[in-house]
Amino acid sequence: MFVCYSTAQTNFVIFLADDLGYGDTGAFGNTTLSTPNIDKLAENGVKFTHHLAAASLCTPSRAALLTGRYPIRYGMASERVNRVFLFTAMRGGLPHSEITFTKLLQQSNYSTALIGKWHLGGPNNDPLNHGFDYFYGLPLTNLKDFGDDNSSVVLSNFPYFYYCLSTIACIGISCALLLYKWKRLTKTTMFLLILSIIVPGTLLLFQLSIKRLNSILMRNTTVIEQPINLVSLNRRFVKESNNFI
Repeated sequence: MFVCYSTAQTNFVIFLADDLGYGDTGAFGNTTLSTPNIDKLAENGVKFTHHLAAASLCTPSRAALLTGRYPIRYGMASERVNRVFLFTAMRGGLPHSEITFTKLLQQSNYSTALIGKWHLGGPNNDPLNHGFDYFYGLPLTNLKDFGDDNSSVVLSNFPYFYYCLSTIACIGISCALLLYKWKRLTKTTMFLLILSIIVPGTLLLFQLSIKRLNSILMRNTTVIEQPINLVSLNRRFVKESNNFI
């Protein structure tokens, strides 16, 4: 949510939903879901019926919305499979040289805030460096791993992840034991044994640490919760937005 406030000019709030379809709200014909508040906003305001997103994923499309430029022109359109930032510590982000509409609003004496998800880069590319006076939310995104239902981004893409790790470890240890039994244990086989334990162990630790390392809630540049309590998160977002307004 982008909130822009001025004492002398029109104030406005932008609600940005990554995965909201055209027909998901009552204002646009949905009869199976109740969205009275959004419908009221549409009824009392201007309702647009056509919009082109610059990308089908959150990181590049958010960059395009803030800058008004295609994300490929400033390095925010990756050619890799995921095309988004997957971890908080990943390098890169929205370049400081880009002019965002919030920077222009600040020049016009607006106070600006971002409440919710950023997903455009780490510490050196946070919202405060791109025209926002206040930030309360997630520097990354709401990964599957953040919940309590044991869902995982890694397991969604590699469902046999644990089986592969177990297989590698078992083969390595079995080969080492056989070589030891045959008295052919050399430095090379010892290295392979250690490698067959360290590699699966490191990958397993990485998988189990995704939530702990990336489920972060921040206020400006301060981490205030890690991991995030998702149950009360929406309510806190609403409270922060009301307080800023």
